[in-house]
Amino acid sequence: MQAQHGDKFNAERFKSAAREYAEKNGNLNGISADNFVEKDKENIGNGQGKSYGLEQVNGKFIARGSDGSILEGSSFEEINDKVCADLVQHCKSQGREATIGLHSDNEEHKKTFSKNALLKHNATIIAGWPEDKQFWKNLKDEYLKDENHTLADWEKMTRKIPDDVMSRTPEERARVKKLNDAELLKAMRRGNNPYLNPQENKPQQPANALQNNNSKGKTLTAGQMKALSGRGGQSL
Repeated sequence: MQAQHGDKFNAERFKSAAREYAEKNGNLNGISADNFVEKDKENIGNGQGKSYGLEQVNGKFIARGSDGSILEGSSFEEINDKVCADLVQHCKSQGREATIGLHSDNEEHKKTFSKNALLKHNATIIAGWPEDKQFWKNLKDEYLKDENHTLADWEKMTRKIPDDVMSRTPEERARVKKLNDAELLKAMRRGNNPYLNPQENKPQQPANALQNNNSKGKTLTAGQMKALSGRGGQSL
């Protein structure tokens, strides 16, 4: 059995299955301990319709895309780099901001992911950041050493990360809040309020559209009739 980093061997399931198999077959030749290794599941997505599920097979990292594509790497760092590059390109092809997020319980993977996303791919992190405050202080210093990088870019790409994790000053908190408020306002103008459920986010049909529907011989509902009457919840 070759357990990979982060894998967990379920001893209880193995013992139970082995006992049952032995009672039935008189031996354990047909049962493999590998089938009882539970692998930690990780995935990386861009929040814009594309993602990759990560797994380890025979020492290699395999990334399976939601579009059927497959990427391979000899280490998490390598596969993470390939996946992030593809997800960022997917965002750019749609004319949208490059955003990527990691879902993992592995703190070292979170650090590798965050560092790669910011230093190499200039992507906004939407999930999967480590909680290590010193890590973020060091990464910020490293990022700003590059003369092509600006504090404004750094704050934009890390705006989703909580203030306390980033150890932001009051001035930095105010700037980041302004960025997030502007993003929320833009989303609401598109009819997409993240604080509402999907049903509430549906655009409301204007009254003249209801009138047009009626002129085409379509039957209005009671609710539509009330809206047209301008009498709110009163009975017609």
